Amino acid sequence: MMRLIPFAVIAALLVVGTYLEGEYSERWTGRGATAKQMAPLIKQLPMRVGNWVGEDQEVDEQTQRTAGAQGYVSRAYRNERSGAVVSIWLMVGHVGHAGRHQPTVCYPAQGYDQPDSVARHQLRMPDQEPANMFTTIFSKQSQNARVFWTWFRPKVGTNAPVRWEVPTSTDEGGALSYFGGAKSLFKLYLTAIPDSADEKADESICLRFAEDFLPALNKVLAPANGDPAAIVDTPVVEEEASKG
Repeated sequence: MMRLIPFAVIAALLVVGTYLEGEYSERWTGRGATAKQMAPLIKQLPMRVGNWVGEDQEVDEQTQRTAGAQGYVSRAYRNERSGAVVSIWLMVGHVGHAGRHQPTVCYPAQGYDQPDSVARHQLRMPDQEPANMFTTIFSKQSQNARVFWTWFRPKVGTNAPVRWEVPTSTDEGGALSYFGGAKSLFKLYLTAIPDSADEKADESICLRFAEDFLPALNKVLAPANGDPAAIVDTPVVEEEASKG
């Protein structure tokens, strides 16, 4: 009888492991449709935010599939006054996809070096939740890119304010662990060419852009914390340009 115990333990572990994998992948509950319900919100992102005017960028189907994007926007925003440009990548998908494929993996795969470690940055804005972000600079020959990235995990049925978060760990698996119970997950990248490779995070034009952009984005995504069944496609409402 004692000889059967290890096999019983193994069988039990397999059952538990299969169940947990099913919960994580939403195989049993079909909750993956939640990301699809959230996707229409992304379509409402305005082309104009303050003095920033956007232009959509094409994303090939393979990239969309790799990212696991149920909905996305890839767009470059140019400031009408200064000419500065900040690119965004905003997507919503299953946590198993949105938690992966961070810039620390994607940029080196394209031949970029990462001269500095990933740092955390908190952006405070009036009447908004503080936005917590990761950031670092990537370099490739004479090309440099400063990237900020962060996630928003909807808290359905709470009507809570939109909150952008980062996990405690900067490792690739950190987001999967931190957001593991999420039904759906939004991920945002802000990217700009730094003035120099020595540029400090708080000097980046990305943050000046984010001060205008995030309040507009938070307004668009606010229904994600409400009733997903009430989310429908609605016309885009453009933000007015800043005066003065």
